[in-house]
Amino acid sequence: MQHLIQRTRREKKALQLNENNLYLTPTVSNCGKFINATFASSFRQENAFILTEYPSQHDAVDFLRMLVDNNSNTIICMDPLAETDLSPTWLQFPSHCSMFGPFSLQHESDSEVDVKVTNIKILDGTGLAHPVKIVQPTGPLKSIQDTACLRSLVSYVMHIQRKNPITIVSKDGISLSGVFCAIFNCIQQINMDDSVDVFTTVRQLQARRPEFCSTLDEYILVYKSVRDFIEFTSEHVYSNQ
Repeated sequence: MQHLIQRTRREKKALQLNENNLYLTPTVSNCGKFINATFASSFRQENAFILTEYPSQHDAVDFLRMLVDNNSNTIICMDPLAETDLSPTWLQFPSHCSMFGPFSLQHESDSEVDVKVTNIKILDGTGLAHPVKIVQPTGPLKSIQDTACLRSLVSYVMHIQRKNPITIVSKDGISLSGVFCAIFNCIQQINMDDSVDVFTTVRQLQARRPEFCSTLDEYILVYKSVRDFIEFTSEHVYSNQ
């Protein structure tokens, strides 16, 4: 009963987003079509991101449906999974194959340099395999004193081939997710126009969901990260001349 109440609340929350809702296809019996997820655009691409919350094990099937429906091959975590209260232990993928409804998850490999990357495959029972990379930071992202971990996540996404939406997960689907997208979009604008308008970039995201970057701390974090990116890039350029 408690799970049904929580699910109903999530569906109502998602319904409030109207045209920005993300809907699931009815491919799994006894599952609804709503999920608490929002599309967001990058500077260059419409609906480049799917922003959602960490799924519990009860929500695993819907989360996997969302990835497969939208052919999303990359999950960016706003926290190290081991440090999140809602951390889906099922997302940390033991070496054996795990089953969730019609889906099975197969662990492939792990690597860690500036970020931790786990490669898995989602098997849907028809023989089709959906490869996914789960990318986690190596430390906390909220500190405005050191934005390195946050910038490493953004840099990872900047350097991968991405035709399909990138899934961004956070504790509530809002906190830090909007920050990530704002930083990403600002850096894209810098790379294309050699200039940036942080205020307009944030306002465009808030048009999708007003809660994005809605606190002063998050706004400062966007500015600080973009400034650090510019300074780091400039130092790197000069050091190689």
